[in-house]
Amino acid sequence: MASTTPFQKFLIYILISIVVSIIALSVILAASGALRKPGNVSGRNGSALSAGENSGVASGAASGADNYDFAVFDGIGTLRLSTCDEEPVPIVLSVYFYYPTDDSLYYEELSTKTRSLKAIVTNYFAGQTKEQLQKRGESTVKAQLKNLLNKELVLGKIDALYFGEYLFFD
Repeated sequence: MASTTPFQKFLIYILISIVVSIIALSVILAASGALRKPGNVSGRNGSALSAGENSGVASGAASGADNYDFAVFDGIGTLRLSTCDEEPVPIVLSVYFYYPTDDSLYYEELSTKTRSLKAIVTNYFAGQTKEQLQKRGESTVKAQLKNLLNKELVLGKIDALYFGEYLFFD
């Protein structure tokens, strides 16, 4: 009967370490939600949002119904933008909105059009001065951006747009 050499034992330990690492990584990813299907994307607190939660944050077509669940689409992410001032003013902006969790086709459209949605936001701010943006106010800027983004979308519409960050740097 052949005995194992120290080198073979070393290889067995390496192989066992790799297998244990893969299992541990899978458990961590599953626990953090990174392995969720797109339709199961949830709000910032880790659970799906129902209409009426968070003092009316989830609004729009489902405002009269109690059974609609919404998820946060934050695929546009945090953008570093600049205005069209003579000396451009840098802006940091993070955009998000809610969509129905059971509408996987709309989610797919949002995911595939993320690049063009980012371009719309970038171009909007690139065509404005800091003074124009401040004069309009955040609510008007959100409404104008929402209308521009909705023109790009076919399978659903954004009811309300939210800014996580909206900062000017002088």
